[in-house]
Amino acid sequence: MEKSKIDGLYRAIKKNNYQKIHEIYNLVKKGEIFSKEDIEKLFNIFMMEWNDIEPWEYHKIQDMIFLSLEGEEIEKRVEIFTKNIIKMILNCPEHVGAFFTMMKYSFDEQQKRLFSDKIKELKAEKIINQYLEKGYDELQRLETINRSKNIEKYIEVESLGEFKFTNPTRLEKDIKIEFFQENYPVPIVINCKEKWEVSEFLKSMIVKFMRYLEQNKEKLENDILKYYKKEVRDIAENEGWIKFYTDIHKTKDLRNVMEVVGIDIDDLEEGIEFQIIFGCDWEDDGFMIQINQRFEVEKIGTYC
Repeated sequence: MEKSKIDGLYRAIKKNNYQKIHEIYNLVKKGEIFSKEDIEKLFNIFMMEWNDIEPWEYHKIQDMIFLSLEGEEIEKRVEIFTKNIIKMILNCPEHVGAFFTMMKYSFDEQQKRLFSDKIKELKAEKIINQYLEKGYDELQRLETINRSKNIEKYIEVESLGEFKFTNPTRLEKDIKIEFFQENYPVPIVINCKEKWEVSEFLKSMIVKFMRYLEQNKEKLENDILKYYKKEVRDIAENEGWIKFYTDIHKTKDLRNVMEVVGIDIDDLEEGIEFQIIFGCDWEDDGFMIQINQRFEVEKIGTYC
């Protein structure tokens, strides 16, 4: 399955877009399984401990992991699965019981043998046995205690102040940002790769991004205006609501049809990704400008 699907799943969970999660899940069930490289990313998504994801959506991600253990290069796929199960025992043990239960009922004999062989090869029998001896309920209790100790943890980012962890891999801070000659109070959300950690590199990139916004705001506003005058007008004509389309010729007047609602900063395997998110009159899902860590605009359009 192409990269856009793994990114789409990530954003769907972040937005609580259960319809999109279900669409991707159905594609996987029909045979469009994730690549072996994406299996680890699925585990990372599963373990990110989203604030609002419903339990049955966790199950869908888990199911997509198991469905993606079939097909070509099954030995490599099971190897990636095994390494991530070990990592999960060490970092998120409350989830492991569900995986062992699913392995019991969904693994065929080849997958069971490959998993067992890889555990021996990695010399991980002790870790697996300790988990099985201690039991799922006790590990879940210990993880809950450990999490509660860190519930008020903060990190400091130069010139921006303190960001608060709202869960082990997510930080937030409210700021004010100016667009279209209007000040908007918005949350900055940082999604990290590691629990309770923000690298010095990520901190420095956040500072550089805020500086980039200040220096390039006029250009970004003009890019939005250009998109609005061409793409949004085309949408209005094609969907039959052109009579409600507002002609806008100055960037400051964009505030009549849209507003800044947030900034997302995602520390992904492929690099850091910045998104300026807008609410707008023409799209229920919102509008976004996506910027990579080289501070190049990668996408302007519907938030997804």
